[in-house]
Amino acid sequence: MVVRNSIQTHSNAGVLSPAFLFGLVSGVAGVVGVRTAYADEAPIVSVQIESSTTIYTATPASSTILGFKPHINFPYMKRRADGGLIVNATVGQTQSGKVFGIRRLSTDNGLSWSALPNIGNPNSSLMLPASQTSVGVSYSMANSAGQTSWLGSRFRSTDGGQNWTADDVSFNTGTISYKSVYNNYNDIVPVGSTLYTSAYATRAVDQFSESILLASNNGGLNWTRKSTIAFYDTLPDMGSEGPSESSLIGLNNGNLLAVYRTGQTFPSTDVNLISPSLFFSISADEGSTWSPPKSLGVAGVFPTLKKLDDGTIALSYGRYGAKLMFADSTGKRWSEPTVLYNGPGSGHTELRPTNDGRYVYVHDQSSFFGPGYDSSPPAGYVYDNQQSANLKALRLNITKQASTDDFNWAIEYHGDYSPITTGQGWVETNTSAVSRRAYLAQLGTDYAAYDTISTVGSKQLYYTIPNTQSSWQAVDFASTGVVVDFRARLATSLVVNEGAADLQLGDGAGLATLQLSSSGVFLEGAGGNASQAAYIESTHAGFSTNDWHRYRVVVRLDPATGQRIANVFLDGDLSTPILTKQLAAGSTDALRFGDLSSTDNSAFDVDYLRFSAIVGRWNSNAGGSWNALANWTTTVPNAVDAVANITAATAGTQSVTIDSPVTIGQLNLDATTLAFSGAGSLRLQSSAAATVNVQSGTHSITVPVTLASDVTVSGAGSIAFTHLDGAGLLTVDGHASAKRARIGRLRVGGTFALTPGAGETSRVTALEISAGGSVDLADDDLVIDYAGASPQQSIRELLHAGQLFTSVASNDGHAMRVGYGEANRFFAGPAFYGIPLDASTLILFHTLVGDATLDGVVNFDDLLAVAQHYGADADWLGGDFNYDGVADFDDLLGLAQNYNAASFEADWRLAQSLAPEPAIVGILSPFAFVARRRAELSRRKKNVKRCASHAKLREELHSL
Repeated sequence: MVVRNSIQTHSNAGVLSPAFLFGLVSGVAGVVGVRTAYADEAPIVSVQIESSTTIYTATPASSTILGFKPHINFPYMKRRADGGLIVNATVGQTQSGKVFGIRRLSTDNGLSWSALPNIGNPNSSLMLPASQTSVGVSYSMANSAGQTSWLGSRFRSTDGGQNWTADDVSFNTGTISYKSVYNNYNDIVPVGSTLYTSAYATRAVDQFSESILLASNNGGLNWTRKSTIAFYDTLPDMGSEGPSESSLIGLNNGNLLAVYRTGQTFPSTDVNLISPSLFFSISADEGSTWSPPKSLGVAGVFPTLKKLDDGTIALSYGRYGAKLMFADSTGKRWSEPTVLYNGPGSGHTELRPTNDGRYVYVHDQSSFFGPGYDSSPPAGYVYDNQQSANLKALRLNITKQASTDDFNWAIEYHGDYSPITTGQGWVETNTSAVSRRAYLAQLGTDYAAYDTISTVGSKQLYYTIPNTQSSWQAVDFASTGVVVDFRARLATSLVVNEGAADLQLGDGAGLATLQLSSSGVFLEGAGGNASQAAYIESTHAGFSTNDWHRYRVVVRLDPATGQRIANVFLDGDLSTPILTKQLAAGSTDALRFGDLSSTDNSAFDVDYLRFSAIVGRWNSNAGGSWNALANWTTTVPNAVDAVANITAATAGTQSVTIDSPVTIGQLNLDATTLAFSGAGSLRLQSSAAATVNVQSGTHSITVPVTLASDVTVSGAGSIAFTHLDGAGLLTVDGHASAKRARIGRLRVGGTFALTPGAGETSRVTALEISAGGSVDLADDDLVIDYAGASPQQSIRELLHAGQLFTSVASNDGHAMRVGYGEANRFFAGPAFYGIPLDASTLILFHTLVGDATLDGVVNFDDLLAVAQHYGADADWLGGDFNYDGVADFDDLLGLAQNYNAASFEADWRLAQSLAPEPAIVGILSPFAFVARRRAELSRRKKNVKRCASHAKLREELHSL
């Protein structure tokens, strides 16, 4: 672990340079396009100290006690509703009883501080706006005989925390008797109407403390023990005290996160001390049960949790020094510490946001113990020659660095689950009996290290992901390659071992083994042991395999030599590999890690491990041929499940030519405008579901596209296809259009449109539009060749809801809508524009309002259909033109306004409409008035021509 004690520091190293990894490996100059930070396991957070202010200084003159050594303790901070920051602290020898307090206020975001009266206020609180009642509590109990109930103080504020009133409240631990319970100086967490706070307590029959959860369902008036967050345990080692000082916070996913200390850290003066560690636990059921304790791999006291606006978790803690750590919104992935103060005396720390977008961090610098408790304080723990103690406020600029990940990690081992027990594809293999020991890795994850029963003999133990696991099947070193990330150390101090642990990668055609040994890092490939590439500790100052390091192993085809090669990168530095080796021939088709030798077991302590097939990334910012290797950072994507990422940093259109047939499983687009064209074609095919992720921009694909498997289109951008064919399901969660789609099912949760003026007919086997989705048929027709029950009713409902519609709502001044009907009810032909028709075919037409017969002309036949269903349930063929399920006056009016109009889209419909009219048997009331003028209107109908103007006739119809 590296000490970071500078004006600006990052909690995670390893920012990706613009010369991206794969471009460097293959000899390409780099990837064009905007890059952000390398996506590490934990949040990448920048912490900048903008200013440091001394809030209070204590000297021997601060007390009348003889031999007084200045000491400041428990500086905790609250943020009022108006943004004012209040710091409370004790000053004196905390073990002597001669304690007095100070209280300071900042109204300028931590730049300056003024004194406030040291009046009663809560240790733990829930701060709310002045219009609501803020609540707080303070409590403690000590009784060597043990007890289950006691009184504490509840505080309430109706002015946002400026003033508090107090009353007595009760605490009860049920059937469990405690001899001590102590209030932690932290925030109260609300979950619904329940308030939660954490405490640490020691049972009457025990010598070790435990972390407990207290709950109140009546605004803090009564508190009861709900659960024990964590007990003392020796495996993992919890130091000398057991779970004690703790902090609690609610996560964005509804879980609760608790972090707690387990033992004293003195007399060490090492700011990087890792033991006794802070631990954390998570509850997914509102505190009823908790996950097993996990080590954070850092030592400290008084952990205090805060949540940043984006859900990132910040943890502040003290002794030795004062530090910050960050976790993702799940509370499971932790960064390395950021050291804000590297010196003695720090204890409680606290972080609060300011009104100007910054954060204030308070900590103390003081003598640790006075002579009444310890006449010889540990070396390094006395601040400023025992003559002063300071309370400090740091103004911080904390920013989370945006990160993108170029990989779709197939399997991730984070230590929050066991590879064996969770069914993630890992298999444990050994050739002899072993004894298992569990050891805790740093930063919130764990791994089971193993030891042999004896120190000699043929022993083997490792985890493996075999090729039968689908995620590894997608890896092909020649066509895609693989990238493996892991953070590990060789735990030689933990168990008897041979001093080596291994990571082995193979795809059946090539094999590479990375080995951590007591002397360095070795990469074995072609040539075997005799020609290993080595990174030796003795020649690289400060490096040791016994320390935690991040390794990235990249295996892929080298375009320059045609050979499979492996590159190893260290600690996020992707500019130059530390090791490079051509792969050996091999039959292993798996990823394995552990001890792969035939001698004693080693302890390969793994913090996380993940892998992914390498995806192709477009390497041109000026367009070019898809099929040209020079335009990609890896092999040209052209295979089932192949992934293609295309980004462009410049505005304007970039043309990509597809010269010959291309097959991919995933297309990711992030650019302004990309135009795909050429003599080739695009086949979307995946062993699961192919995806088109349009992250941004407006794009077009004019080559034919075949859906050879199910395909999902998503993202904020839009994509326009020309022809879509295939039997797969097309799911549109983003924005897509096509001139023609002849596919399987169409499922739309975003927007899908047919291109106006295309003059083509689409076909699907089913149409599903979910809430929020829409389909625009424009001026095109759609055939639904369904199986089973007719979808006509659901189609009518979608039309009525406006989710299925036409944006071409007028034709030569005539109102147009989507008409629909079962083909066997109105069309006698065997095929429609080359699409076979049968008894289970529904056709959707872009046609005139009033065209009940779907023949392209509004005439007496349509009027008759309305008359026969007037006032009754009806579909489009029965005269329901507004999709409300009834033929009524609104439908008649729409017909009248278009009477004798002809649709221009289909000549065959117009020709059909000019056939002689059927005899009129009679017209039912209320249409008798129309019959009187039938002869005149019939004469006019026979003169209808395709592009005739009907304005005069429309005026006459309006007069009816």
